[in-house]
Amino acid sequence: MKQNLLFLFYFFLTIQLSAQDAIEQELISHVTYLADDKLEGRLTGSKGEQIAARYIAKEFMEIGLIARGGEKNYLQEFSFTAGKELGKNNSISAGDNITG
Repeated sequence: MKQNLLFLFYFFLTIQLSAQDAIEQELISHVTYLADDKLEGRLTGSKGEQIAARYIAKEFMEIGLIARGGEKNYLQEFSFTAGKELGKNNSISAGDNITG
């Protein structure tokens, strides 16, 4: 009986560790792709950002994630201002910490 319990414990432990390894490898694969230089840093509005967005949307679809509002598209348009530069005397503060 004791040997059977040890075998079952070892068996389930092995299955659990194998599943964790598979998840870890999948996560590494996604991060490696999204961090690749081919995506040019994924700057908002760039070709690399569009490629990354399509990749993430495809992955969402493959795992069955439902898009917001039941829409078929995971991508949402929004406006933003790009290319703003900080002036010479700009600073950022949070509590007592000040940078700039």
